[in-house]
Amino acid sequence: MVTWFHSNYASLGDAGLSFANDAGGHVWLGSGPHDAEDVLRDQFEDAFESDIDEAAQIIERDGTEWARRDQL
Repeated sequence: MVTWFHSNYASLGDAGLSFANDAGGHVWLGSGPHDAEDVLRDQFEDAFESDIDEAAQIIERDGTEWARRDQL
């Protein structure tokens, strides 16, 4: 799950998203932000709850807001 997520989603640093001072944050332009746990639940509907929770915890060590790679 973790490998799949990192193949399909990028952290803020990897996504190269613009930061807009006047808006007070990054400019997402439809690419996010996405929550790792929500994405995993949607993608792996038949997975055990504990497996999703563990994968989300591992992913969130690198951040909590993610952009889809295919929308960058």
